[in-house]
Amino acid sequence: MRKLLQGNNSNYSIGAALLVAGLLLPAFLTVRSFGVYTLIHKSLQMSDSGLLVMSAFLLVLLNSIRATPIYLGTFLISSRLIFKKSLLRFFAPVLIAIEYMLISLIYDTRYDLGYVSLLVILAIYILDSLNLYNVSTLKHSAVLILMLISLQFIDVIPYLSPFGFGQGMVSMDIKSAALLIDRNNVLTMSAIGLMLIFFLMAMLIGVLLRDQHKLLIIEHTLQKSRIRALEERKNLEIRSLVHDLKSPMTSIQGLSGVISVLAQDEKIKGYAERITLSCENVSEMVSQILDSQAINKVSLQEIVDYVSKQIVSTPMRNCLLIEPVPEVVVCINKIMFSRAIVNLINNSFAAIEPEQGRIWLRFGVESGCVKIIVQDNGCGINVKDYRHIWEAGYSSQGSTGLGLGFVKSVIEDSGGTVLIESSPKLGTIASICLREVKLSE
Repeated sequence: MRKLLQGNNSNYSIGAALLVAGLLLPAFLTVRSFGVYTLIHKSLQMSDSGLLVMSAFLLVLLNSIRATPIYLGTFLISSRLIFKKSLLRFFAPVLIAIEYMLISLIYDTRYDLGYVSLLVILAIYILDSLNLYNVSTLKHSAVLILMLISLQFIDVIPYLSPFGFGQGMVSMDIKSAALLIDRNNVLTMSAIGLMLIFFLMAMLIGVLLRDQHKLLIIEHTLQKSRIRALEERKNLEIRSLVHDLKSPMTSIQGLSGVISVLAQDEKIKGYAERITLSCENVSEMVSQILDSQAINKVSLQEIVDYVSKQIVSTPMRNCLLIEPVPEVVVCINKIMFSRAIVNLINNSFAAIEPEQGRIWLRFGVESGCVKIIVQDNGCGINVKDYRHIWEAGYSSQGSTGLGLGFVKSVIEDSGGTVLIESSPKLGTIASICLREVKLSE
């Protein structure tokens, strides 16, 4: 049974689709269709700097539209599916270079992988390093697109040509036209002005996204704090109620002892002794509930017997198959740990079909690790819910959402680990690993 992927597959699909779109756009969006050279010719004939600036703006717009799917697709694939940042640094420029090479082979059109492209790649690195995981991909895209448009204006600034910027044929033609009609300064100032406008817009949105990310983190922290407070209040109330049970249990235990001593009938004495034994068991339960950190040596068979007693539903009993229990001992809080196992079984029962569903309680011992496995053949957990299963307050069943969080807490308090593996429509496996202890320890 395969593990659920924690990466965002939808981002990968969108990124791949954008890269394909980047290969197709040059077939429809060209310098001719945008009328760039028409404006350049008119600006030369009329010595009109406005038309020249307009031609430069259309070129920037054309290049930005054609480049956006390439850079955005690279960002989505790189930032979501590559977890080592060193691989991201290598993967992004290689993917863009391959895309440019394919375009040049298909359309006989040269895309310049120059300084501007490197600056855009640097912007991808910076945007990814901010790690704004609470912010939607669409908002990330807005920052990247605005930054891309801003950096494209560098290629049409005449005074940067000696430094290797704007070596594309159309960019050089616009700057040559500006030189012929003596409008270098006008083109430079217009390009810088427009570049700063888009750059400031990108920065402003970036700051807003960072603030939104921080607010979402604070909101999430507050929500966890509220849930923790509710849990503590609930536990306090439960402990108070459980503590109140001690007095009547002591009285019952004392009276049963008196009956056992005074009764002449052996059957009555037997009943009294059973009452005393039951009171001792309840007293042990009360003690372990009051002290949830109390950990004792317990045999695995004892845990299974206690779990079985708590499964009162007949349909659940019919679905549960318990495999042979090995003779091993672990250190746990028997009451809390048993409740955690029952919780897993309840979750499995809610996921299976009433008649055909099955739940297996399996065990194993390997290299000092005692494994307890709860497996079902139910509907499984979908990817969306899987990412949140351990979060307090989250539930796909409409409950309080504290179940699996409680399970994980109890098992980790016992020094163990728990792993949930699931596949939609194939079922779920909950694997618990505890350290085996010897009676002599």
